[in-house]
Amino acid sequence: MNLSTFSTSTFALVSAITLAAIILLSVLWLPRSFFANAVSGGTKETAKEALGVMKDWTVWMASIQTATIAALGLIAKEGLPALKLSPFQVDLAILVTLFNTLALFFSAWLLTSLSSLMLRVYQDNLPSYDFYNFPLYAYMENSTKMRHFTVGFFAFWNHWLWGIGILLFGALSVSLIVRTA
Repeated sequence: MNLSTFSTSTFALVSAITLAAIILLSVLWLPRSFFANAVSGGTKETAKEALGVMKDWTVWMASIQTATIAALGLIAKEGLPALKLSPFQVDLAILVTLFNTLALFFSAWLLTSLSSLMLRVYQDNLPSYDFYNFPLYAYMENSTKMRHFTVGFFAFWNHWLWGIGILLFGALSVSLIVRTA
């Protein structure tokens, strides 16, 4: 079946399901070390500083993701009827929204995990203060299935979902500029 024969809603649904499957299957197929950091040592103080950097990075990512979604909203509200987007451009806009929205969820999960991470980093006698290898939340530590969802896993997918989304946004922007020129 040709992709152009899909309706826009079918395209969005297939894209979302495919992306969700890739993310979930990465937990099963990729070794946990793929998302792990290989930093040894460190101290509570360096971990605290690194958590601050993680917070700043995650807030920055969430801001860019939100701005991209807002720009799409502005295009949809103000320019959609005048631009008469092609089906390809509509599909690009849907993918941009999908990737940035998922990345925004990953940003939110990282931000909400910071207090749990800070509490765990300040425990005494940890073998490593490398919180990238910690499960996102403390309650996940006792579950063999949930322990795969580490800070590194969420940071990895946050970054790549955003990266793909911003590249698609660039492609959409170029296609709009070329079409209106």
